[in-house]
Amino acid sequence: MTDTIRPHPLLADPFGLATNLRDVDPVRARTIDRDLDFALTRFDWRPLFRASPPQRITVLIPAYPLSADARKTLHGRTRIACGSRHDVRIVIDDRVGVSRWDKVTAIMADGGKRDWLLVIDDDAALGAQFLDRFVAAIMATSLDIAQPAHRMHSYASYAVTQRRSGSIVRRSHFVEGGPVLAIRATLLPSLTPVPRSRWGWGVDIVWADLALRNGWRLGIVDGAPVEHLRPINFDLPDRRPLLEASALLHARQPAIDRKTMLGGDRILVGY
Repeated sequence: MTDTIRPHPLLADPFGLATNLRDVDPVRARTIDRDLDFALTRFDWRPLFRASPPQRITVLIPAYPLSADARKTLHGRTRIACGSRHDVRIVIDDRVGVSRWDKVTAIMADGGKRDWLLVIDDDAALGAQFLDRFVAAIMATSLDIAQPAHRMHSYASYAVTQRRSGSIVRRSHFVEGGPVLAIRATLLPSLTPVPRSRWGWGVDIVWADLALRNGWRLGIVDGAPVEHLRPINFDLPDRRPLLEASALLHARQPAIDRKTMLGGDRILVGY
């Protein structure tokens, strides 16, 4: 990969980037999260739970290599966040030298036996009752691909993915590839294999374009926010992630534009 590859316009355009309050003003970020968490306590989840019967869910954690104790801790922490309403199978894939998206492609082969595939990165902090609320929101609004919103004290890339006051779930034109991603199992054949990607950038843009073309419903759940604990390094000196993503997008030629992709979200369920 060389610098002769032109940065794709969808990556070069600054529209829609997030302001990371975690770095700029962490005290304010935590204050906003505390206030929004309190506001959520007034929301009655029971109608959404009634609209979301128990689902069969595979949870994939594409982790860095872990010790036996670390695997046990990660599995237990995830099991607590996943609650008990659903039939949840947790898979931790910490193979060395296998990219995140290759791990996702491998688990997709089993997707037909389940209702949902949920990919949770090992640097995502999940809240209490996370899965019950997240699945209730996406089922009640018939979403096909979804993510939880970022808390304000979280490392986020795009403003549209940061949590919104007054919203439980929004319809969007974009769902990012991590740190938490849910895909309805019926879509998996259309997304397999995932484009080969060492760094992972650009795959979610390809999917946003496919969703627009095929009428898939994308959305963001503000009622079950998560915190991304590790920052994304946009300033790697050799620019390999940017160049790899640009090569992918030049090859796929998505028709979606950045303002459509990262704008125009609307609240489906509010409080």
